[in-house]
Amino acid sequence: MADLRWGELVGAIEYFLSDVQGSVAHATRGLAWPTAGPSSSDPLPQPWGRVEGDLASFGYAGTAAELEPIPLSEITL
Repeated sequence: MADLRWGELVGAIEYFLSDVQGSVAHATRGLAWPTAGPSSSDPLPQPWGRVEGDLASFGYAGTAAELEPIPLSEITL
């Protein structure tokens, strides 16, 4: 379970990832990114974020689009 102190960070990460999806879809005239499957009719993958220990992790559910975790010490300096 994520540390409750980081709830706003997780929410901000998920909001940012969702906005990236929307911007890519707009720029590519509706092409879904990242794709969960070969069909463009698949819904957009759900962005997710979590904090476990000293790492913030994030990505898109059901895809290989998981980004490198960031140590919290790097973003709290």
